[in-house]
Amino acid sequence: MENKKRLQVWLEKMRQEYRLVILREETLEEEMFFKLTRLNLYMFFCTVFVIMVIFIYSLFAFTPLKMYIPGYGDTLGIRGELETLYDRSDSLEHLVLSQDAYIKNIKGILMNEMDSTYAGRIKDGTSESKNETETDASKSEVLAAVDDPAIIEKLNELSEAEERLRDEIEDGNSADLFSGEGVTDLASIADLYLFSPVKGYIVDGFDPDTKHFGVDVAAAESEPIKAVADGVVIADDWTLDTGYSIAIQHSNNLISFYKHNSVLLKKVGNFVKTGDVIAFVGNSGEHTEGPHLHFELWYQQGPVDPTDYISFN
Repeated sequence: MENKKRLQVWLEKMRQEYRLVILREETLEEEMFFKLTRLNLYMFFCTVFVIMVIFIYSLFAFTPLKMYIPGYGDTLGIRGELETLYDRSDSLEHLVLSQDAYIKNIKGILMNEMDSTYAGRIKDGTSESKNETETDASKSEVLAAVDDPAIIEKLNELSEAEERLRDEIEDGNSADLFSGEGVTDLASIADLYLFSPVKGYIVDGFDPDTKHFGVDVAAAESEPIKAVADGVVIADDWTLDTGYSIAIQHSNNLISFYKHNSVLLKKVGNFVKTGDVIAFVGNSGEHTEGPHLHFELWYQQGPVDPTDYISFN
């Protein structure tokens, strides 16, 4: 009962009216007056406080001013966006340089101003092959070998029979290789001198029904892989399925592919001659069960059986 009485007394005080009078200073005449209660004043100040809180929150939540609040800015998100933009710009720069080199080589071929000097370099030897069967020791040996100019020169040395084959190609067919003349249909591929990319045993043949558009040639790991004909490198990359792969555009819509390599020696845009070492046999990628070369020949955008035109033994 006592608490109830106290509450009633407090409510009466809160509701008790007061008169706020504004007087003129000189004459003390009454200008205006306001009837107020403590409860009205309390409600007024509470309302003003809530409105100010909402206004300040909206000001910082929906305007750039929030970036000035310590700890509010998404610094990690901004850093991630900057890293993504940097990677994209770096990739675009690499693509532009590759396309520029490719265009210059094509122009040289068309103008009969081909530069056959060796300009190949290893494609990021420190990159991971992501294949557990390829040991770091063997890969380091290969990288050390291709960094030695003497070893590269020795690898590019051709036997007497290979020299004769190259001479026949350069003397008898070089005019046709890049002049637009020569191969006109599928059968005429046999008229070209195609170099064997690697010597070994075919463990899986050409079978378009199973989408195996090439042949798998088993060979010793780190065995040099050579270009089958003159051409320009149009692709050098690493993929999860085929590992380190390289593709060469030859004359008359003929393209050769070399997959599952351990190291690439040529880059996009490089001109290669018949018999030039372009890579080493490896076991990179997921679709492989041992060191071998997966080799494909595509003519006029269609695959052909390489064994019909090349002897791998």
